[in-house]
Amino acid sequence: MDAAFATLVETGYASLTRRGVCERAGLSLGAQQHHFPSKAALVTAAVGQLFERVTTHALSTPIATMSQRETALVLLDRIWEAHNHPLSYAVIDLLVAARTDENLAHTVRPAIDLALASAIQGVDSYCPTSHGPPDSQDSSPPP
Repeated sequence: MDAAFATLVETGYASLTRRGVCERAGLSLGAQQHHFPSKAALVTAAVGQLFERVTTHALSTPIATMSQRETALVLLDRIWEAHNHPLSYAVIDLLVAARTDENLAHTVRPAIDLALASAIQGVDSYCPTSHGPPDSQDSSPPP
């Protein structure tokens, strides 16, 4: 998976070949084809796995004892880190390629939808359910 993702980031989806990924990973083409029937399936699985890692890292800070303001700042920092991760560039490349590649679109859309839903659910779990006034310690007006 790491080899597929690294190749995707370096070459883009259009130039990625399954043979090139296998060479990079030190695997036979047959072994890779056994698990992933298409280039789209391979890349989608690699991006999905990495998205899960990035999301887990982004939501790993224990923030239960933080104020609402501190929680928001931590989450914003983590979202910024995630958007600056090579994963973001790979996802954009896949979405652009999926515009004209029906097989890729069919494969990648459910994976990206699931990953985004997971990320949103994770962020929601750290956010208060009410949108009432901020914590008393954060009641000063913004600078």
